[in-house]
Amino acid sequence: MKNTLIYLLLFISLLQSCFSYRSIEIKNTPLVEGKKYKIQEKNTFIKAKLVDVNDTIATFKKEKIKKEIRVSEIAIIKVKQFSYFRTISLVAGISIIALLMDFLDSSLGGDYYKDTGNSNPI
Repeated sequence: MKNTLIYLLLFISLLQSCFSYRSIEIKNTPLVEGKKYKIQEKNTFIKAKLVDVNDTIATFKKEKIKKEIRVSEIAIIKVKQFSYFRTISLVAGISIIALLMDFLDSSLGGDYYKDTGNSNPI
């Protein structure tokens, strides 16, 4: 039971992302080719990598499909960045949960989850 919970927590933690998106001003911040951006164009959000950019048009690539978007039509743009806080929080949270489970196991007698060697279930 204990191992199942630990494996479940580790699996859930793998689904978490240590990256976040930070909003930027497109007029004040230069766009960097090769970085991933989250773009709102009209009513849809797109997560894609910037391939090429000039003063009027930015070309993004998502799953082998290139899309050209006018810079003036981009309502919101966010840049993908590594989040140290989310990473540290994730590692600390998993460690605390594992220690808490170990503490609870030892406070219940320590052999609550261990096999007694008795193969007869009755």
